[in-house]
Amino acid sequence: MERKKDSLQRDKTLIYLVVSDSISGIENYKIELNKLKSNNEKIRFKYRSEFPNGREFWITDYDYFIAGNIQFGGIIFDKTKNNGVLNGGYTMGVLNGSGSRIFIKKNKSGNWIIDKIEGT
Repeated sequence: MERKKDSLQRDKTLIYLVVSDSISGIENYKIELNKLKSNNEKIRFKYRSEFPNGREFWITDYDYFIAGNIQFGGIIFDKTKNNGVLNGGYTMGVLNGSGSRIFIKKNKSGNWIIDKIEGT
């Protein structure tokens, strides 16, 4: 077990997460990949628009490993515009994925933070 763990830690192969270019339902809002952070130095992000549509996305050979495709739906805000909810999805293949409902709120500094995530 330790030998396998050590091998995985030494592996420097980059892992790509493909992210939808924008949040659906919100015009002119582009997700800024340079603001996405990971606690794993091997993870990188690419826009979905860089890839083929439909099943071609999953059956095309790439020069790098794609771990999954992430997409977000439009945000619904409460009347105060201090709380919101949106749907997110993660697919790892043609027939393999999951979804979540993401609750967000403004903190005391006025920045949006994730309050809670529930599976859908």
